Amino acid sequence: MFFSQPEIIAIIVLITAILILIFIAGRKAGSSFNEKKWQHELKFIKKEIADSSRSVIRGQVSEQIAPFLPGFPFSPSGCRFIGKPVDFIVFNELEDPDKCSIILVEVKTGSSSLNRNERAVKAAVKSGRVHYYEYRFNGADHVKGG
Repeated sequence: MFFSQPEIIAIIVLITAILILIFIAGRKAGSSFNEKKWQHELKFIKKEIADSSRSVIRGQVSEQIAPFLPGFPFSPSGCRFIGKPVDFIVFNELEDPDKCSIILVEVKTGSSSLNRNERAVKAAVKSGRVHYYEYRFNGADHVKGG
């Protein structure tokens, strides 16, 4: 039961072709499985992104309208929206120089907490590292030439 050289070559080519087809089929099956798995995970990822986006937008809207909501402790007319690192600077009772106060207000919704920058601003206020600086600029003083 000896094979001739052309028969051996034909058998080797046939076995190689079968192995290549098995390899390709396995890759396609694996790829199909991975694609289905990815599509399944993608649904959850999209939902998480949408939920997170809605939460951020809700927070941003809440920040903007907070002075007009019931229970906000300051007059909306004294509120100036900044957004970052605090939401508002409130000039409370500005019309009365003896009662005037300046308050930094951070608006939070739900269980959200202060971020690193917001905590730093809060710590600066609590430790008294808040200052007033008057800067005067006269454009003519800074023009050179003649």
